[in-house]
Amino acid sequence: MSAHAQNDKSITLIMLPGLDGTGRLFTPLLRELPGWVKPTVISYPVDRELSYSQLASYVRQSISKNSRVVLLAESFSGPVAIALAAGHKEIAGLILCSTFSSSPRPFLVMFFSMLPLFSIMGSRLPDRLIRAALLGLDSTNELIAEFRSAVRSVKPSVLSHRFKEIAGVNVSSLLGKIDVPVCMIRGKSDMLVPDGALHAPEGAELHILEGSHLLLQTRANESARIISRFLEKL
Repeated sequence: MSAHAQNDKSITLIMLPGLDGTGRLFTPLLRELPGWVKPTVISYPVDRELSYSQLASYVRQSISKNSRVVLLAESFSGPVAIALAAGHKEIAGLILCSTFSSSPRPFLVMFFSMLPLFSIMGSRLPDRLIRAALLGLDSTNELIAEFRSAVRSVKPSVLSHRFKEIAGVNVSSLLGKIDVPVCMIRGKSDMLVPDGALHAPEGAELHILEGSHLLLQTRANESARIISRFLEKL
């Protein structure tokens, strides 16, 4: 570890979760992060239908004015982190993983919002489909079980509402207002979020990994190295 990194332990990594909102799926990444990183995992309410704006206010409560914060946003949480980074001086950096600033596939997302999600994303979704769309063909049974459990813990109406929020979101205009370092991580085989759903802010570093959508779970070691190097440079 560099001397600069040792002197920068005041930086807090606030981790914003994917669609389930529980933060439980960050466990593989947390195991790989070095000890000098101070992570704070945010969990969204499992029983309240909150808009992107309301979620940004919810996360803002965890940002201390007395410390430097780096936001890490996975998938669903990208618009939350972008909105916060565009307007808060406490934010020292932004990490965007498998995410978007405008709705990635609006018609498909709206279709999913009308389905009985407890059945679709819970026990009835075939393992092979979870692997193909989210985790990759080499994902473990344990990771699939944890994914199912996390999704089941959230009210179906809340999941449906989050899909509707994704279908209508567009915070692309805020990207030009972000004046802190940005790190972007994408999966080469991400079927859910196309490249055009997030335009890289000027000067952003981009890392493309072999893998599907949930890279922080299936490529935790590689992701942790990228995140650690980014934090060291701050």
